[in-house]
Parts: sequence; C-alpha cells; structure tokens
Amino acid sequence: MKKLISVLVAAIMVCSLCIIPAFAATTEEIAPADDFCPAKGDVSNDKTVGAEDARLALRYSVGLEDLDDEALIRADMDNDGEILSADARKILRLSVKLDKAPAHVYIEKTTESTWVTAGADFEECSACHDIITNAVYDTKLHEVIEAANAWAEETGIAQFISAEDTNGETNEASLELNVDGIWEDMDIDTSVFDGFLTKLGDVIDTYLTDEDILTIDGNEVFANGKVQNTAVKNALFDIGAGFFCKMANLAEDGVYGTYAIEINGEEIALSVAFTGSEENIEKVKGFCLTISEHISAEVVEGNLVIDVYAPDALKNVIIEKAGEDAKVSLDALTLADGFSIVNNLSVEEVFGSQASAVNKLCAFICELSPFVNKVLSKTDAKVELQDGTKLVLNANGFDCNGDNSFSGLVDGFTGALSDELLATTVGAFAVEGEEYYSVPVHVSVDLSSLGLMAGETIEETVVLNIHVFDN
Repeated sequence: MKKLISVLVAAIMVCSLCIIPAFAATTEEIAPADDFCPAKGDVSNDKTVGAEDARLALRYSVGLEDLDDEALIRADMDNDGEILSADARKILRLSVKLDKAPAHVYIEKTTESTWVTAGADFEECSACHDIITNAVYDTKLHEVIEAANAWAEETGIAQFISAEDTNGETNEASLELNVDGIWEDMDIDTSVFDGFLTKLGDVIDTYLTDEDILTIDGNEVFANGKVQNTAVKNALFDIGAGFFCKMANLAEDGVYGTYAIEINGEEIALSVAFTGSEENIEKVKGFCLTISEHISAEVVEGNLVIDVYAPDALKNVIIEKAGEDAKVSLDALTLADGFSIVNNLSVEEVFGSQASAVNKLCAFICELSPFVNKVLSKTDAKVELQDGTKLVLNANGFDCNGDNSFSGLVDGFTGALSDELLATTVGAFAVEGEEYYSVPVHVSVDLSSLGLMAGETIEETVVLNIHVFDN
C-alpha cells in the first residue's frame, strides 16, 4: 500500500509538470540574481535546468531514483540536507523562470602548500564549485629559497650566489652563481661556509620529515629522515661530470645544466646557471678551456680515475731545471722537496697565460680554508704507493698562512700532508714502463657525527694519474 501511495504521489507531481509550463506562458518571468549558482537545480548535470531535473528530484524523494552525492547537492534547493517534493517543485518553477535561481552556497576550505603547489584559504560553492580565494600561501620550495637567500644576504655571500623559483606557477627553480662576485670581490667572511651544514640541518628539520623522499637525477639523497651520504656523492659526481668542459662551452644563457629534482613525487626542474659581466664570463670560460685540455676523468671499475697533464709551461720548467735526466732527478725527489721547488716557482712559470685566473682560484680556495678543514676532519685518506704500501694522507690542517695566492695554496696543501708521506720520493708513484705517476687515494668519509647525515660511511678510491713527461 505504501509503495502504491508513493507512485500515486509521483504521478500527480508528474502531471503538474504539464500544467505549470502552460501557466508560465501568461506569467512574468523572474530574472536570476547576479550571484546565482548555475548548478542548483541541474540534477542531471547537463548544464540546463528543466522538467527532467524536477522529475529526478521527485522520484528520489519518494524512493524511486538513486542519485550520487554531487546530484543530491544540486537537487537540494533549500540547502537543508534533504530532497523533498518541495525541492522538485522549486526546480520545476526555476526551469520556467517562476522562481529566482538560488545563490552560491560557499563553504570555507584550506589547502596546504606542497613543494610545487601554493596553498590557499578559499570559499568553494558546494554545487558548482565556483571558488573565491581569500589568501594564497607560498610553496614550500619558495619558502626554502627565500630562507636561503636571506641567509646569503645576512652572511655576505649573496654577491655571488642566489636562487629563485616561480612560486607555484611552474615547477621550475634556478640557482645562479655570479662570477663577478668571485672574480672581483674576495672580501667575504668565508667562515659562513663552516656553518653551512648546520644551516642545512635547520632547513631539513623544518621542511622535511621521516616520510619525505628527495631524489636528484634518480639519486635518493634524503630518505628515512636522513641525508643519504652515498647518494649525495653520486649526485655530485653526476653534476660535476665534465665540469671544465661544460664551463668552457657555456651557452649564452649561462645555464650549466638542468637537473631533475623530485620530492614525494612532485617534480622540479632545477637549472644551475652562471651570471656576470661578459668580460669575466669569458675569463672563466678561457681558464676552464685550458683546464679541460689538461684534466680528464672517468669511472673505471668503480674507481674515479683523473688524468692530469702538466701544462707546457710547468713541463718546460722541470726539464730546464733538471736537465736531460729530468725524470731520474724528479723520481729521486722527496715530496717535501718537490713542493718546495714548486712553491719557489712563479705562477707564470707553472701556468703560463692563465696565471691571473689561477691566482683567483687559489685565493678562493684559501679563503675557504675553514670549510676545507671541516671536511678534512671528517675524512680518513690513505695514499697507496706502487709497492702497495699505504700512507696516511692528511695529518694536519690546511692553512695558507695568510698568503692567498698560488704560493699560499702550495703551503696550505703541503702543511696538510702527513710527515711520512712528505718523506716519500716521487718515484714511489712511478708506473713501471710508463712516463706518468699514479697516485691512488683511498678515501673514507664518516659524517655520522652530523645529525642530519645517515650513518653509512662513504668509501671511494680516487686514482690520480699525473702526466709530466708524456701528453
């Protein structure tokens, strides 16, 4: 009986659908309000409000129709959470413009910022999803970049390094290195680099959690709440591969390379670019071209092999000073005596036309001595002689003694070597039957004492092949 009554009610309402349109023809139409919601009454979601929508609402009200959640919101004309015959009647009257269209029903919402999408406070219409934005927030990436730039400004290194992004407009960011700041102005407090890892740790604690995963060109550099040392090393190797050759052939836009960053599945294209005056850019490119002609690197059987070919200027000086038995004389030298001789040479004698650029580079490295010593303190390295003997490489600190030049760099490097190694002759590294010297360095870096680093120790063998007499 109950079902029969429902059917009769529905039949009566359906019949009324035929009466109202005829009545409407002689009745003045009611114009919609300026802020009307076009979705209210459009139960079928066909972008129009008609008798079919009223029929669907009515059938639902008497249990003869199923509607999804979105359709129910569109059918609820008085926003009371129920669909009744009164709602169907309002939809029908709206379809023939006898009722004014309802206004938007806005609900306050918030979306959290992600690394590439800006968060916002907004109001969204529950029916048509029209949005009114009240406030837009920075992306996480933008917050990190702003913090990094503020730190660079505070510490005085903003003159040669800065970063920017599009703050959610596109998934792109850039890191710019200003060669003018390095080439022309060395008056910076380089102790800030000594605190770089501490600052990095603060940023990680603020913006990354144990659940976050960060990759650079496929290398998972952050996972399980820690920086993954080996992955960082691999990422740096990838970025640094062919550095001098890339710099020598730097494009006009100054972009050194673009790298794929991914944080929790969100992709960011990070470009690294060099900026500065055309004059200084050309100086850097010329210097790097010379270096690229004398240094090459490749990974052989898991080891990083670097071949260094002595510049003609240096080779000629060695032969001139040692005479025809240059190699025999050089083999017999201790490393201490060899470095002493090099230290007494002018930078022009060693590097020829690139003397100015070399001095600039030496000065920059010497200024970074606090940071260099920080790294050395975490590093154990042993040099392997041709007979298999392994000697400790670094026993002392790196100190240029205030002389930020080529001579100061040689002093700093010599002072960092162990006495046992300095007493070794150059010939201990000579490769039998070859005209070059091979210096295998076994490096172990333990950064576990730094809270942000993962526990694993980085193990690497770097083979330095020094070609003095052959090219």
